[in-house]
Amino acid sequence: MRPSASEARDKDDAAQEAASRGPECERMSIIVAVRKGRTTIVACDEVQFYGSRRESPTNVDAPPKVRAIGRYLIASAGASIYDTLLWEHVRKRKGRLNLNDEVAILKFFVDFWKGMHKRFHFVNDQREEDRSPFAQFDAEFMVVGRKGMFTIDNDMTVMRFSKYCVIGSGQAYSCGALHALYDTELAAEELAVRSTQAAIHFDEHCGGEVCLFKLPR
Repeated sequence: MRPSASEARDKDDAAQEAASRGPECERMSIIVAVRKGRTTIVACDEVQFYGSRRESPTNVDAPPKVRAIGRYLIASAGASIYDTLLWEHVRKRKGRLNLNDEVAILKFFVDFWKGMHKRFHFVNDQREEDRSPFAQFDAEFMVVGRKGMFTIDNDMTVMRFSKYCVIGSGQAYSCGALHALYDTELAAEELAVRSTQAAIHFDEHCGGEVCLFKLPR
């Protein structure tokens, strides 16, 4: 059965939009969290992109992709502006930060979204012409704490992981490495390093050295 004219137009519009965004260029990073035994490690690459331009880590004085905020390690992979806006939101918050479960994390990011709209008039609800009913970030996030490891997708879907989780452009390679190696004798730090190196080796949007962060017990 041939698609209707309107269905064909919809497919053409979707294809043009995907082409205009490029190959996931807004997620040019790899960030990995691994929990094994009582140890939790977060690893990331150090390459920086501005638009399509790849910058040398020795030439860019950029903040770390993973930051310790209270009892948590928080990271973002995506448009660099979200990194700046997120830490500004954290800095202006009052009271103790609670990111211990899916509901608390969703509330935090909804408040972050509302705060961006209130204070910055250039923030849109969605990508241009996106027909999803949900708000969308041009980024994804990771929250790691003693209660769990979580990823927050660009539509604010929150998922909890017990062994490892990954965000960023090279996540397919890192997930494959972790799936193959997790049940070996390797410790959390070595798993984090090797899976990050896999993304750096195979994904053109990852690069530089591996940076490690340990969650305080």
